[in-house]
Amino acid sequence: GLEHQYNCLRPEGKNQTRCMECLPCCIYNVIQYFHSRSTEAMVRCTRNSLDAIRRRFIVSTANQFMKSSREIQEPKPPLFKAEICLAIPQTVMKPSLDDVQGCLNKAVQMLLLACKKVGDWGKPDPEDGRHKIFWKAISEHKDIQKVVIILNTIVNSTIVEINTALASFAQYNYLWKDDKKQELEDFLVIEPTLSEFEAKISFYEKESTAIVAMSADKQVGAILLKSGPLRAALKEECENWVNVFAVCLNQRVKGDMNDLIEFINEMSKKLGRNITDLDDVRTAMGALAKMREAEIKVDMTIGPVEEAYAMLSRHNCVVMREEVENVDTLQYSWSRVLSQSHKVQNHLLTIQPNFRKDLVTNIQVYRETVDGFTEEYDGKGPMEVGITPQERPSESASSRSSSTTCGRSMRRTLR
Repeated sequence: GLEHQYNCLRPEGKNQTRCMECLPCCIYNVIQYFHSRSTEAMVRCTRNSLDAIRRRFIVSTANQFMKSSREIQEPKPPLFKAEICLAIPQTVMKPSLDDVQGCLNKAVQMLLLACKKVGDWGKPDPEDGRHKIFWKAISEHKDIQKVVIILNTIVNSTIVEINTALASFAQYNYLWKDDKKQELEDFLVIEPTLSEFEAKISFYEKESTAIVAMSADKQVGAILLKSGPLRAALKEECENWVNVFAVCLNQRVKGDMNDLIEFINEMSKKLGRNITDLDDVRTAMGALAKMREAEIKVDMTIGPVEEAYAMLSRHNCVVMREEVENVDTLQYSWSRVLSQSHKVQNHLLTIQPNFRKDLVTNIQVYRETVDGFTEEYDGKGPMEVGITPQERPSESASSRSSSTTCGRSMRRTLR
């Protein structure tokens, strides 16, 4: 060390203390002075750097006890950035506090290691030719050790503020904790109306809007918590809830719409047949009767179906393109079938006299045929008096032929 590099020329007393007057002692004193000043400066610089880091972590805590807005300090730029993520069933910070503490400890050690590149005053070591360094004196200094110990646990000291920041999202935990299937079943028990479905969908849409409008970042001391990933996850959960009720409503009105389309197509097919005989008349009249019975129900069903699809479209719910096209033409198809029914009804009124005339004529012919058959059966049939058993089969065959002719005449009359 310096003691042996600059030996006193006139040591005094038994302890061989320095005389402080010879040239080596003067050189020793100068070097020792600058050594002390350098050590103090490096300790002060290192401590100030460490204190600056420490103050960045405790500024937010200090602000909590300041009542005046003037006293509250503006938050300084953060040292660390972390994300608030959804890890069902809770919200977590990534990286964790332990990871941030480990990173801070590494930074503190790197700051202390910077002193290793500063050489001590005096001559180089005769063994390796290098100057001694300040690192040991600085790293073991009591003021430095005190700050280092504080920094080794300072991140975990913000755990209360971190948990408070995470708890601010607890109001939305029902989005992932509640069972969607059970919630839907409980909702369907009350046989909800269209307005109640829309109220449910609007509720989750408002929640999604509130989540998007939340502050994206939240600073706790020197840690900036970014809520972007969590807000995106919560928004997706809201969309899933909207989809649950939208799909249920869609399935319900889709069934009603398909029933209407099937009924309209069936009526259109029956009313579109050409009327050539009484069978066609019966078919047309049956279709007209069925339409009269179902007209009120159809009118009361078309409106809610159209309103339901309009509501789903208004809330940007996913609906098959084919369904949208069908519901757009539903009212037109029903109106067309109603118009077709009026035409068929008028046509039936037009052809009614001709069919009535034919029916009366055929009935008269049928009566005459039946009377002739009865007379022939009684006079020349199998029950005729005076014929032999051998002649009876031929008489039976003749009666059967007459009966067949009479039956055909009957069927033509009924047609």
